[in-house]
This record gives sequence, structure tokens and C-alpha cells, in this order.
Amino acid sequence: MSRFASLYRYWEAGLTLGISSACLLLSREAIKAEIARGPLAALTVVAVLCVTLFEFVLYLFETQHELEMGVEYGIVQRTGRRSWQEFAAVLLIAFCLGALVAFVTQPITYTSTLILFEVGECIGTYFVQQAVLKVYRDYKDNSVEAIFEYYLFKPHFLRLFFRLAGFFSALILALIAMYSRRAILNEFAWFTVVTTFVVSETIIWYWRRQRDANLPTQDGVPVTSVNAQSEDG
Repeated sequence: MSRFASLYRYWEAGLTLGISSACLLLSREAIKAEIARGPLAALTVVAVLCVTLFEFVLYLFETQHELEMGVEYGIVQRTGRRSWQEFAAVLLIAFCLGALVAFVTQPITYTSTLILFEVGECIGTYFVQQAVLKVYRDYKDNSVEAIFEYYLFKPHFLRLFFRLAGFFSALILALIAMYSRRAILNEFAWFTVVTTFVVSETIIWYWRRQRDANLPTQDGVPVTSVNAQSEDG
């Protein structure tokens, strides 16, 4: 089953997209007013809105993909799959995306929401790494080394720190713009947000591409050395 097909099997995707769509409708007048300010403001709000939607829909896709990958290669069975954690994570994504869409014309609120989300992502990444580390210590199957390398040896916290630094910088620019009444600084704040998104997503896309390329498959089906030995026996 393709990643797109698997995504729409779950109501969580509908919840996320439904909340973001509702917030988009609620904020449409503010977006129209921002677009009416001029070409630069219009380009900025459209770019930020598109990047925001792309970022969180991609995040939802990749989260689901990584969960399915963990099941296929026997990682999740060893760490334990907790439905309430999945539900909480999806609910957090849904409401964060909704809030970002709703405040896409308000840089201070927008960047503050992003910072809160990134703090939550840092906490979530820590717990995921701890769970994977426990499996790594006892796992005897070298065929899934790429998964362990991705979760345990890639500098995820450095990437998250880069994102936090970028969003904090954007927040500071937005605050200066508000108190100094220099609206052009808001455009720099939005540019910082978009740049941070693009750079960080490019980095993790490259890591995920390396991981997936190094995972063993046979006719498109995940294969581990443990499975291969059981089939040979």
C-alpha cells in the first residue's frame, strides 16, 4: 500500500486537515486584508501559508511512514505501540497546524506557536530515541542498522536547535517590528521562518532518503535477516 493510501486509512489525517481547513476559513478575511496591502505582503502571506501546510502535511505523512516502517521491520513490536500516544501526537499536530494557519498574518503569535511545537518535538524525539536505544542494545539483526543509525546517530537535536534558533530569531524580528513600527521587519521575520523550514526539511529529507535506501527489501517487501532465517528454516 502506498504512503498516500495508508495515510487516508486513518481518521487522524481527516482530523488534521479538517481543523486546518476550518482555521483557514476563519482567517480568510485577515489573509485577504494582508494580500490587499501590496505585492510584497501578498507574496509573503501566500508563501508562508503554502510552506506551513506543506510542512505539516509532510510531517503527518512521514510520521505515519516511520510508524509503518517500524512495524514492518519489527522495531515497534519491541518498543511497544501506544495508541494514546499516537492519538496525542496527531491531536497536537492538528491543533498546531490549525493555530499556525489561523495566525498566518500575525508573526508574533505564529512564531510563538512554532516555538512551542518545536519544544514538544524535542521532548518527543528524546522519548523516541530512548525507546529505540533500548531495542538497539538487544537487537541482533544487522539488516535494520539503517533505522538505528537514523534515530540514534543522526544529529536530530542539532537540527531541532537550528529550527528553534530560526523561529526565535523570527520572533525577535517581529517584536522589534511591533515596537519600532517598522513593518518591513515583519517581512524579514517571515523570510526567516520560510528559510528555516526549507533548510531543516531538506536536511531530514536527505537523512530519510539515506535510511530508506539502505533498508533491505525483496520485490518491494521489507526483509530482515531474522525473517530470512525463519524462511530458510
